[in-house]
Amino acid sequence: MKKRIVSIILVLVLAASIIPNASAFGAGILSHVDSLNMLGLFNGTGTNDDGTPIYSLEKSPTRTEALVMLIRLMGDESKVSQAQYTHPFDDVPEWANAFIGFAYDTGLTVGIGEGKFGGSDPANALQYATFLLRALGYSEAAGDFTYAGALSKLQQIGMTDAEVYGSTQAFTRYDVAEMSYAALYLTPKGQSNTLVNTLLWMDVFTTEQLDNTHDGKLLVAADMPDIFYDDTTVFTLEDFQSLVYLAMRNGDTYFSVHIPGFTGDEIAAAYYEVLESLNPYVIYIEYTEHWNSFISVNILMRDVYMLEYYYKDPARYTKNYKIYYTDLMVIDYSDNYYHLREWVETVDGILAETIKPNMSERDKVKALHDYLVRNTVYDDMGSEILAPHMEKSVIFDGRGVCDGYANAFKVLANAAGLECKVITGFVGEGPDNGHAWNQIKIDGKWYNIDVTWDDPDRSGVILYDYFCKSDNVFSREHVADEFSNPERCLSSLD
Repeated sequence: MKKRIVSIILVLVLAASIIPNASAFGAGILSHVDSLNMLGLFNGTGTNDDGTPIYSLEKSPTRTEALVMLIRLMGDESKVSQAQYTHPFDDVPEWANAFIGFAYDTGLTVGIGEGKFGGSDPANALQYATFLLRALGYSEAAGDFTYAGALSKLQQIGMTDAEVYGSTQAFTRYDVAEMSYAALYLTPKGQSNTLVNTLLWMDVFTTEQLDNTHDGKLLVAADMPDIFYDDTTVFTLEDFQSLVYLAMRNGDTYFSVHIPGFTGDEIAAAYYEVLESLNPYVIYIEYTEHWNSFISVNILMRDVYMLEYYYKDPARYTKNYKIYYTDLMVIDYSDNYYHLREWVETVDGILAETIKPNMSERDKVKALHDYLVRNTVYDDMGSEILAPHMEKSVIFDGRGVCDGYANAFKVLANAAGLECKVITGFVGEGPDNGHAWNQIKIDGKWYNIDVTWDDPDRSGVILYDYFCKSDNVFSREHVADEFSNPERCLSSLD
C-alpha cells in the first residue's frame, strides 16, 4: 500500500536581527521556531557552522522588527512592494520604510505621537498583542479590546496563557515567536478558518513547506490533504486522534506518528477509539504496529466515503495538485486502484450528463435515480465475487447488486450537493435476506429510496415504486439495521 503522508504548519518571519544559540529554551519550544522557519516566516541574519539558523531568541525585538514580523505572519509582505506607502514618522530605518508605511496605511500602527514611531524602542508584550489583534481583524475603535486589555483579549479568543507574556520583565524574540506560533491556531474576526489555513490559501507558503515541518497539531489546524511524513509529531492523545480523523478524510493512509510520553497501549487505545467511531468508513485494518511513543497504522477507506469528503469541499483537494493527480488513491476489494482524479472525472461526467442548470433537488434526485436504472444491470453472478457490491463496479462497469447500487447513488447524490445515506438491513422474511437502499434529503426532509428495486432490468423501463417514500411505505418490506442510523421519513414525495 502506498505510503501516505500529510504535514502542514505555519511559520513566521523575524525581520533582520541577530540569531545565536537558543538551546536554553528547550527542544519542545524550539520546535515551534523551527516550524516557522521551515515555512519561510521566521528568518535570521546568520547561520551556524552546520548551516542551521541562529535564532537569538534571548534578544529583545524592536518595535520595527516586531511589526515587520507581524506583517509577514499575516501574509501581507507581498503587498508592501505593490504601492508607494508612506508614513509621517522620522525615526524609521530606511530598510523598513515600506513596511511601516503599509502598517500606517492599513491601521496596524499610529505611532507613539509627535511624528515618532518609536522604531528602535524595545517592543513589549502589550504592543505585540495589540499588533496581533489588529491583524486578526479586531479594533480598539470598534470596542473589541483596549490596549491595556490586549493580552486578556488574546487569551479570551483562544491563546492559552497569553497573559503570561506580560508578567515577565523582558519581552524577547522567543516570546514573539511563541505568541506568533500560537496565533496560527486563532480564527480571524468574522471568519471560520484558522489563521494557518488562511495563510495557506493565500499562498504565503506551500503544502511542500508544510510537509517538511512534521508538526501534527498545526497540520490539523491547516486542514489540508497531503502526505503524512513518518514521525509526524503531536504531544497529546487528543491531537493524535484529530490527526487520524484528518487522515481518514484524506483517503487510504499508511503513516507513523510520534506521541512523546505515552505508552504503545495508550496510543493504540486512542487509535481504535477513532476507528470504532468511523464505522463503516473503514473497510479493514491491514496492519497496525505500536510501541512506546509511536504508532504505525494502515487504514483503508471505502471509495464512497472518500468521495463524500471530496465533494464537501473539492477545492481542499485540488489545492494540492500533487495529491489530487498522483498520490490520493482508492482501492476496491479486487485490488484495483483508482486515482481520485479518475473517480472525479467520471462522476463529474455523469453529473454533466444528468444534472441541468436550475434543477430542483427533487429533479436532481430523479435524474440520478433514472441514470442508474438505465445504465446498471443487476449482476450477482460476476466473476469477481465482491465486485458487484462495490460502488466502483456500478459507476465504472455498469453492473452491481443492491449495496453497489446504494453506494453508487450516494456517490452521485453527494457530488450533486445532496445529503444521502446508505441504509443496510433486510427485506421479506428476515435477516437472511440482506439488502441495502438509501435515504435522501430533499428540501430539508428525508425520504427512502430503493434504486435497485426500481430497476426491472428491462431496457427503457424505470419504476418509481420505491422513489422517495415514507417509513410507513418502506416498513412493509424493508427493515433497517440500527447501526445504519436511519433518519425518520415521515411522508412520501408526490
